[in-house]
Amino acid sequence: MLRSIMGLVLLLASSPALADMPTDPAQFASFADRVLFTKLAERPVAGAVLIAVKDGQVFHARTYGMADREAGLPVEIDHTMFPLASITKTFTATAVAQLMVEGRLGLDDPVQRHLSFPLKQAGERDVTVRDLLTHATGIPDRMIGSSAWGPGSLLPLKEYLSARQPTPVLPPGQVHSYSNFGTALASGVLEQVTGRDHAGLLRDKVLAPLGMENSRFNLPGAAPATDPAARPARTYEVGPGGVLVPAPTEYSLNIGAAGLQASASDMARYMMAYLAGAAGRDTALIPAAGIGELLRHQGGNPDIATSLGLVWQRQQVGETLVVGHSGGQRGLSTDLRLFPAQGFGYFLAITGDGGFLPWDFLTAFQNEYLPETVAAPVALPSAAADAAAIAGTYQDFRFTNPDPLLMLSMLSEFRLTAAADGVLTLSMPGLYGGTSHRFVETAPDRYSLLPDDESHRVGRILSVVRDGSGSVSTLHLDIAGYNLSALPLPWYRQSAIKLHLLLAGLAVALAALLYGIITAIRRPALRAGSVMLALSALGILAFPVWIGLVLAAASQWDLLYGMGYLGLRPAFLLPWLSALLLGVAALLGRFRSRGQGGFILLLGLYLGLLAANGQFVLSVP
Repeated sequence: MLRSIMGLVLLLASSPALADMPTDPAQFASFADRVLFTKLAERPVAGAVLIAVKDGQVFHARTYGMADREAGLPVEIDHTMFPLASITKTFTATAVAQLMVEGRLGLDDPVQRHLSFPLKQAGERDVTVRDLLTHATGIPDRMIGSSAWGPGSLLPLKEYLSARQPTPVLPPGQVHSYSNFGTALASGVLEQVTGRDHAGLLRDKVLAPLGMENSRFNLPGAAPATDPAARPARTYEVGPGGVLVPAPTEYSLNIGAAGLQASASDMARYMMAYLAGAAGRDTALIPAAGIGELLRHQGGNPDIATSLGLVWQRQQVGETLVVGHSGGQRGLSTDLRLFPAQGFGYFLAITGDGGFLPWDFLTAFQNEYLPETVAAPVALPSAAADAAAIAGTYQDFRFTNPDPLLMLSMLSEFRLTAAADGVLTLSMPGLYGGTSHRFVETAPDRYSLLPDDESHRVGRILSVVRDGSGSVSTLHLDIAGYNLSALPLPWYRQSAIKLHLLLAGLAVALAALLYGIITAIRRPALRAGSVMLALSALGILAFPVWIGLVLAAASQWDLLYGMGYLGLRPAFLLPWLSALLLGVAALLGRFRSRGQGGFILLLGLYLGLLAANGQFVLSVP
C-alpha cells in the first residue's frame, strides 16, 4: 500500500503547474485588500488575519483589527492564537496517519477494536477508522449538549463518547455526512491506541515537531503554548443594537473535532509541511507517504464538486486540485486552503460576524487565479416531470436526531419546488444562508445550477440517489464547502406539522387548566380529579414557558450546544410528569365527568404525538 501511496506523492511532485498562482506579493496584497479587507470594514468584525505561503516561505501576511477589544490588544501574526474550530479535524487526521505509517493503526480497522465501550452501529459491516475520517459512519452528528461553557461542565472524552452516542440511521459507507461526533470518535481511537490524552498527543506529535510554539488546545488543564507571549483572540458576536460583545468561551466536548488554537505564523508552518509532503518530501511532521494518504481521494457523495481525503475536503477546479477545511463557531470563521501542485496555501481567520467572507474570498481567489469556463446547462426533455417527482421537503442527515425544541428541524429543513419549465428551486433556511438557488436536470438525476444563480456558495451540481424501488433515498449538494446529504422528510415529521401540533396541544392544555380550576371551585365532588387535570395541563404549559425564559436569557446557540440546555434538563421532565399524573389519576378513578375524560383523551393524544415526533426526549443526558 505504501508503494502505491508513494507513487501518488511522486505524481503530485512531478506534475507541472496546472495554473498560475500569485507570484508578486504586492499584487496579491492589492487583491486581498480589494476582495477581503475592504469587506471586513463593512461588517461587524473585531479582528482578522490572512497569511499565505508559497514554495516553502511566507508569501503574504496581514492583520486586521483587535485580538481583544476590551484590553486594547491588536491582532499579531506571531502571537495571536485564533481558535481553529473544525480545522482541528485535520490535525486529528494527521495523528491518525502518523500511527498508520508506524503500523499501529489501519484505516480499515473496525473502530470497535480500538474502543473500550460498545459502539452503536447499523448494518452488517462494522464502522471503520476510514468511515470516521470520511464522515461515512451512518451516524448523525451530535449537537445538543456537545459543548460546555465552563470547566465544571466538561466530560472526559471517553465518558462523553460512551454516554452520548447518537443513534445510527444508515449503514456505514452509504452516505458521507459531516460529523463532529465521528471525528471525536477518531480521537477516542487515538487515545485508546496510544494511552495518551488527545491534547497531549497532538502537542507532542504534531505541534512540537513543527515548532508550533504559539498553539494549544483550549481546554482547562491543557498545557499552555510554549511561547509565553502567545495569547488567544477573543471571539465576538453581534449584540443588541448591532454592537459587538464578547462571546462566551466554548469548550468542545467533541475533542479532536474542534478546540485547537494557533497563531497565523504557526499555521504557515503547518501549511508548508503539508505542501512539502505533497511534493514528495518527508517532513518533521510525517513522511510524504502519509501526506499522500491524507490528501488522496478516499470517498465522497456522487458527482458533487467536493470529494474527501481523510477529513481534508478536495475540490477540483479545472485541472487544479484544491484541498482544505473550513471552521466556524460562535463569533468566529476560519478557512485553510492548499494548492498542492502549485506549492501555495493560505489561512484566514475572522472574529465577529464574518458571514460568508471566507468562502467569498476563496471564490474570488479562484476567479482570479483559476478561472473556469462553464458551459450553459442544457435541460433533458424529461426535466419538468423529473423535477416534479423529486419536489418536496428534505432534512440534512446531520440533524436527523430527535430535536426537543424544533430548532434543528426548522433550521435544517429545506424545500425543492418544481416549475412548469423544469426549473427546480432549492430554498435554504437560515442555517445555510437563507438563500434560494435554481437548478435544471442535465443528466439523469443530476441537476446543474443555472448560470444567473452562480454564487459559488452552493455547488454547481445537485445529485439525486435512488433506492432499489426507484424512490429518492438521498440528495447531495455542496454548500460553501459543506457536503450536505439530505433525506426525504415525511409530512408528519416536518416542522410545520409539528408546530401546529404544539400550538394545538398548548391550546388544549390551556383549556384543560381553566376547566380544571373552574370545576374544582364549582363542583367539590370532582375536586381531586380536577386539580390533577389542572396540574397536568400546567406541566405541559410550563414546558415552552421554561424554554422561552432560557432563550430570553441566552441564545439558541447556548441552547443547542450546552449552556442553556443544562438549565432546561428539568423542563424536559414536565410533559412526562404530566402524562404520569394523568395515568395515575385515571387508574385511581379520580376523573368522574365526561368533560374531564375528554380532556384526558386530548392531552394523552397530544403527549403521544410529542413523543412520536421527538419533541421531548430523555435520551439527551
